Amino acid sequence: MASGGLGSLPPPRNPVYYTFLLLLIFLLEAMVGILSYVYQEQVYKELELNLNTTFSKSYSIDADKTTAIDQMQTQFKCCGAIRFEDWEYSQWYKNLKTSSNNKVPDTCCKSVAPGCGRRDHPSNIHYSVSMGVINMFICD
Repeated sequence: MASGGLGSLPPPRNPVYYTFLLLLIFLLEAMVGILSYVYQEQVYKELELNLNTTFSKSYSIDADKTTAIDQMQTQFKCCGAIRFEDWEYSQWYKNLKTSSNNKVPDTCCKSVAPGCGRRDHPSNIHYSVSMGVINMFICD
């Protein structure tokens, strides 16, 4: 990528210097690729932890995060950060338990409608994504 910008400059007076810069850019890009491969699992686990925390503690409390989570679940056709059972341990579920029978938010439903989250049957809830939003976001 950066080598393209370097190629648009006027021709170098010293070809050795130009070759050195291209080699340096190539090595930096290779290093970024290797580091991303090495730390892939660690980044995935960190994403999983943070996303699960956001789902369980912020849904229905922070309006912006609630909207973002609803959009993710609708767009990626999934339910929960990892699986639909995540909602059982969320602050949202504990707060709604007394006033509603919803087991998951309505945005988890295949056909979103008010109150559709009361049934967590596979015909009603998105079960197909084994790792929830994280896999869908990374794969998209």
